[in-house]
Amino acid sequence: MSDVESDTRPFKRLSKNVVPINYELTVFPNFETSTFSGSVRIEINICNETDFIEIHSLDLNLSNITFKSGDTVLKNSKLINVKNCESVDIYFLQKLPSGRGFLNIDFNGVLNDNLVGFYKTKCLKENGESCIAAVTQFEAAYARKAFPCFDEPCFKATFDICIIAEPSKTVLSNMPLRSIVPYENDERFKNFQFERSVIMSTYLVSYVIGHYEHLETVDELGTLIKLYTPIGKTDLGKFSLDIAVKAVPFFTKFFGIEYPLPKLDLIGLNDVEIG
Repeated sequence: MSDVESDTRPFKRLSKNVVPINYELTVFPNFETSTFSGSVRIEINICNETDFIEIHSLDLNLSNITFKSGDTVLKNSKLINVKNCESVDIYFLQKLPSGRGFLNIDFNGVLNDNLVGFYKTKCLKENGESCIAAVTQFEAAYARKAFPCFDEPCFKATFDICIIAEPSKTVLSNMPLRSIVPYENDERFKNFQFERSVIMSTYLVSYVIGHYEHLETVDELGTLIKLYTPIGKTDLGKFSLDIAVKAVPFFTKFFGIEYPLPKLDLIGLNDVEIG
């Protein structure tokens, strides 16, 4: 494991010498311990050769950090935790060449109850029993609490998201579900793999894991809209769904900008930071 140092330099934005292109993000929430683990493989472009990469990370433990370019794989030599910037500097033993490469990081953290980042909330099982769900709130700058990333709006990229969860749970993300495949390390779980996202900022990334049921409809422009509610509460979601199915086409025509995604999910949560 690399050395971890601390730095109290003043706040500043991330350097634009390294920019993300795509994230392959895998997240595994553990509801028994209120923790989560995961891995991220970030395709990056390095403008000028460098011996370190700055990336946001807050309240996460990072491990198994490597950089891959072509056939060359480099391990990191040390981490510098920059508290005032909520970031880490990842140093390598030799300079990283300019051009494209892949930054690989394993991470783990705590499902917090602060309503930001990747946090826990309550939901209901079909038998009426209360249980825990895991949801995200990344706006304005809380994605860094859920996975290491370039957590500023200017660093836009695409996202391939995979959530490891029990098949009985509702699992949602920004894009439609592409496939559900076995999780090789534990037959109780599945890999929920979602389609690649549009190019977007980290604060727009979203995922939900819990017990919910839904209503659905298609608006006049062909967008699939689903309204997720706690189990047994779908009747309370009919008004919201009716508003959504009218609002999306209205604003599409008003602004002259098409809704960019193939679907829209709305969900009623017990605990949210805003509203």
